[in-house]
This record gives sequence, C-alpha cells and structure tokens, in this order.
Amino acid sequence: MTFTNDRYLLSLTGDRSDAAWMQALQALEYSNTSATPSAGLRTITFTAYNAIKSNQAQTLIRLGTRAYAGRDTSIVICTSTQIDGFSRRIGGQSGGYWSPPFAMSDSYDAAKDLATTYRYIVKAAIAVQIQPPS
Repeated sequence: MTFTNDRYLLSLTGDRSDAAWMQALQALEYSNTSATPSAGLRTITFTAYNAIKSNQAQTLIRLGTRAYAGRDTSIVICTSTQIDGFSRRIGGQSGGYWSPPFAMSDSYDAAKDLATTYRYIVKAAIAVQIQPPS
C-alpha cells in the first residue's frame, strides 16, 4: 500500500481475482494514532478500477468519546455519614462501577461499607462502531 496525493493505493500482484481483492480489502484496519482522537464519524471510501470499469463503496466508522472516571480526589467521611451519587460528586461519567462495590450502588454508607480506598471504573477508552452507509 502506498500513500500519494492524500490517498492510499492498494495494488495486488500475482493473483488479482475478485476473491483475492476481497481478502485484501477485508484485511485492512483503521487506526487513529492521535493521543486524543476526536469523536465523530469517519468515512472510508473504496474505489476499484480495472481496464473495463470502476466501482465505489463506502463505510462509516463512528468513534465514541474517551471514558472519564472523574477527577482524582480524596474525601474524608465521618463514621455516621451516607453520601448518595458518589460518581457525580467526582465528575465521573455514568455507567461505571465502584471497586470494591458499595452496598447500595453509587452511595456510600459508613454503617454498611468498608473504610477503604474505592476506585470508580469506566468502560474502555474508545468505542468504535462500524455501521453500513445509509
């Protein structure tokens, strides 16, 4: 594969059958090497040429946002305290979980929960969804 004029050119030598092209195209992978890739749609266009005809196909790749568990912080809690919505208090995104888990989901209750260090964990950093063109 070569990069020329803002385009990648894939050339096959030897077996240039439709099956060989399909195998080559299915082996391609998208990789964004930015340390902070922006969320949004990426359009990938494939254009095939031969001596008789050309044809084009597109696919869309949707990149999600980076996961954010919230700011690193310490909170001193009295022995008789109950705090609800802990993940919101640290600015974390919804959908994460506490480790070790609280007795009541996202709420700390000093009477039921351990006096220890808790971590709020969110899902993978980048969500990639490949969808067919509309």
